[in-house]
Amino acid sequence: MHDDQYTVAVHFLRVLTDYCESQGLPAQTLLAEQQLSPSIIADQQQRIPYLAFDRMLRSAEQHLNDERVGLHAGSHGRLIHSGSSGMVLLASATGRQALPRMTHYGLLNLDAFSDEVVLVGDRVTLNWRCQISAENPLSHHHAELYFAYSHACIPQLAGVSATPAGVGFRHAAPANPQPLEEYFGCPVAFGEPVDWLAYPVELLDLTISGISDADMLTALDAICEQQLKAISAPQDQDWLQACRGYIVRALLTDGPTLAAAAASASLTERQLRRRLTAEKLNFRSLVDDVRCRLAGQYLADPSFSLAEISLMLGYSEQSAFQRAYQRWHGETPQQARAGLSKPSSHV
Repeated sequence: MHDDQYTVAVHFLRVLTDYCESQGLPAQTLLAEQQLSPSIIADQQQRIPYLAFDRMLRSAEQHLNDERVGLHAGSHGRLIHSGSSGMVLLASATGRQALPRMTHYGLLNLDAFSDEVVLVGDRVTLNWRCQISAENPLSHHHAELYFAYSHACIPQLAGVSATPAGVGFRHAAPANPQPLEEYFGCPVAFGEPVDWLAYPVELLDLTISGISDADMLTALDAICEQQLKAISAPQDQDWLQACRGYIVRALLTDGPTLAAAAASASLTERQLRRRLTAEKLNFRSLVDDVRCRLAGQYLADPSFSLAEISLMLGYSEQSAFQRAYQRWHGETPQQARAGLSKPSSHV
């Protein structure tokens, strides 16, 4: 996936926005800065670009003058912020049932990181691996928020607190690590190869004090699996179809522009350029490809003259269309139309 395709669910975004609201910073302020509709916060099924979430975290730090805003937001998180995957945890009987579900369904909250559980000796460790490329370095807030949130959810599940055996972050040590050390109550390492959070293995034997129901767990598993399929299914390049449709329309009017094409696909110009590059295209070649496809359709209709086809394809002169067609197919449009009009031969 490209970096701008990773997303975070609105229900998990509210870990941040609900905390910011409690501190006097309206969610709509953060959303408006990312050109996102304030109404999106009420739609729990919506997802927003993960890079927009990153920018919202950085903005919240500035607005609240709080360099540990991720830690503080995560520590105030509730299971409800995990949507259906949070309900699955509540329906589990023990930590041994809940932990693998937390990692498996983690994509329902956010897909820019992958969870990996490692059981070694007397520790069970959650490794949190970032999928975002080094071209878009994330702030320290992400891991601090996620681990603080995960830690805050344990007493909500089991009715008792659990002290981590250790926690490690990829980011460099802050000038004052005390807030992190006090919250987790264990040694905190920095500059690690991967973000990790470890607990004593006894965590797996904690009894979940929620609704613990086998039939409900099965039903919720099915719901979560359906939701996973919905967000994991390969998209049929909706953004590319939107761009092509825009170009077809624009060729008949003012001519296509990158900015308008990006807007038609709900992307920024930068995002569109990156996606086109990943498809081994650029905007000029995309326009050229659309013209090439349309030319074949128009030539097959004898009611269109070559001059009319040239105009419909956005060429100011017929000669420009003829040169382009010869470049595409190695023959002139006149030759192509003549070939189309020949009766087919049958042996």
